[in-house]
Amino acid sequence: KSDEAEPEDNDFPGKVKSVDPARHLLVITMLNGKERSFLLSRDVKIMVNGHASRLGLADTMVKPGMPLVVVTDEGGRKVKEVKITPAVSRRVKTGG
Repeated sequence: KSDEAEPEDNDFPGKVKSVDPARHLLVITMLNGKERSFLLSRDVKIMVNGHASRLGLADTMVKPGMPLVVVTDEGGRKVKEVKITPAVSRRVKTGG
């Protein structure tokens, strides 16, 4: 591992395990199988398909099993952004 191009350790890819909009709590299952919970402040952007959701954690796309990336600040303490990345159907149906 070189120190020059270190991967962003403040990105936590995984899937939604549970979400509690009332308590601003998001629990994810990371790619390594470990669970991690994040307490979100009110101004955290919830990005769904590249657009900021007005509903935040209450958005219907924020549901268990949904792939996402939680972006935190340097120390991994404060969540800056949550990117929900629904699995887009990869098989594009072509006319014919």
